[in-house]
Amino acid sequence: MRATLGHVGDPSRISEVCALLERAWSSAPSMRLGQLIVVAIAPTQPCPQVFAAEDNRTRAGLERVLERGGARPPLPASDAVTLEWKPVVPLRPTTVTLAGAQLASFELGSLFCELLEVRFAGEYRHGSQGSPDAEAMVEHLAPLLARLEPDVVLLDFSQLRYRWGDGLLGVCQKITAYDAEFPIAVVTLGGPDSLGGLRSLGLEAHAEREAALADAKRLAVVRSAAIG
Repeated sequence: MRATLGHVGDPSRISEVCALLERAWSSAPSMRLGQLIVVAIAPTQPCPQVFAAEDNRTRAGLERVLERGGARPPLPASDAVTLEWKPVVPLRPTTVTLAGAQLASFELGSLFCELLEVRFAGEYRHGSQGSPDAEAMVEHLAPLLARLEPDVVLLDFSQLRYRWGDGLLGVCQKITAYDAEFPIAVVTLGGPDSLGGLRSLGLEAHAEREAALADAKRLAVVRSAAIG
């Protein structure tokens, strides 16, 4: 019968698990740590980000944990907190729709990169009237960023009618600011009814999909290398 590990918070379990990890990894040195963990746990759902993580990326993450670690004060009790509720206002109607989203990944040397392509269609209304349209885009993007954490987001506006409105620039800024330490890059693809408007915002919008993909792959490599 296997010995029972110490409960969560018991420091003795750390050396036991690390000893097992060292033995298992030494028996299969060609595997990445992420691969070994996924194989050991055998989750019911695939974990591609853990499975494909390069050891350099894992090591950098562990170093960040140590840098931010240290003793933390106990959390204050929340029993006596009085909640102040505010009504949640639903988004105003929008004329922009999410036409599709897809994720691609590739390995280049020791780097693992992921690209998220999101396609919006419909009509982005002019000026401040487009604020609900920008809000709708952010609402669609937020859960995708949280779940996938890509290196680059390719915003495909080739099927969108857009002339002007600063809210669209705010959508790009929201994506970039999602990860303050390693900002997510944004690449835009325009179409006949959006390209001029996108470039008037100062965006380096691409007219051809292949050029947009080439730019996205380049930026993904840059971010992945920065993460390590």
